[in-house]
Amino acid sequence: MTFERPRESWAPRQDDDAAVKPTACPECRSKKFGTLAAIITRDTYWRCHECGTVWNEVRYRQQHKRQW
Repeated sequence: MTFERPRESWAPRQDDDAAVKPTACPECRSKKFGTLAAIITRDTYWRCHECGTVWNEVRYRQQHKRQW
């Protein structure tokens, strides 16, 4: 029995890169948002200029995938 993960799970996935920069605010769907981060990564937080919502794209998607 082995508990090692397959090699492909160690490398970053291509679809993760697409999830880094949002296309719209998750609350009001506004396209007016920004960040103070100099370098955009998976950990970048975004703020909507319309409604003021602050979110991290990857964490927001993970939270809303769970169906309790």
